[in-house]
Amino acid sequence: MKPFDGKPCSVGVIIPFKDSSDELEKQLRSIRAQAKSAEQIVLVDDGSSPAEKARLAEILRSFPEVSLLTLAENVGAGGACNKGLEAISTEYVCFLSANDWTLPNFFEISSSTLDGHPRCSVCICDPYIFYEGNRKYLRSCLGLSPAATYFNEAEALGILQRSYFTAQTNSALFRTEFVRGAGGMPTELQSFADCFLVFNAMLSGGFCYIPEPLGVYVERPQGYSLSYRRDKIAKRRLLQRYLNIIEADTNLKDRFRSIGVCPTHDLQALWEITWRGDARWYLTARLARRCIVYSVWGLIRDYSPMFFRNRVRHVMGFFAQRRS
Repeated sequence: MKPFDGKPCSVGVIIPFKDSSDELEKQLRSIRAQAKSAEQIVLVDDGSSPAEKARLAEILRSFPEVSLLTLAENVGAGGACNKGLEAISTEYVCFLSANDWTLPNFFEISSSTLDGHPRCSVCICDPYIFYEGNRKYLRSCLGLSPAATYFNEAEALGILQRSYFTAQTNSALFRTEFVRGAGGMPTELQSFADCFLVFNAMLSGGFCYIPEPLGVYVERPQGYSLSYRRDKIAKRRLLQRYLNIIEADTNLKDRFRSIGVCPTHDLQALWEITWRGDARWYLTARLARRCIVYSVWGLIRDYSPMFFRNRVRHVMGFFAQRRS
């Protein structure tokens, strides 16, 4: 890793885009409002319709700082991020969605924290979710520490074994050198590609944690993440691709298995891993417990008021901090 020489490192932004111009402008304005400016902003058009391309050109007239990269064909969000990565020359990089938005101190706090920890691969923060269906916000407290903290690889492994969580990728800042060394996002993992990259970063160089939200993730009633949870065939195929990747990588295999990483933690995943002979090697008591707990919580969560969800998240964060 490049040693820190006292000079603040540069931040680059990659935004994969396809037919989502209605939300894009809000994200671009939030990037412009950052306390620390991004040195590069690359918007990757992943096969938008002609009407959306025209609307995109109109929007970008107000944002001359944004570079547009147009792909000849649709390659998916992960592939679009990898194409954008080829155009980035900054020390740090983040992958943002056109549908979400960042909070004003994201670049400043995350980059200054990474500056002080040259071995660290990624900086994460507390999740902040906006549920578009009921117009409610949910802030999750991971509770890993009361102040900005660096955890090395061994500490990261222990934390994830005790308190499994998925970091919010839309407010994660990566060291570009690490992302390139990892080969970018594994495109075959589709919607799980960004989460996989975060886990890989946390276990490869450790991670910095900031105990506050720095970005807002928008969850839509008809969004891809929710529809995907109901598609059993798609989940089965993704699980198989995921297992194929980590089984072929001895550096990841044991660490991911010891944590119990899985694209989805539910009874279907537990059934697939338990009863398929070629997947049973990944089964652990920790994974089984998490699949059962997450399945029960999913049933309760869908019928619980927002204040109850917030209370549960804060209690979980409190106990996570006690265990860390």
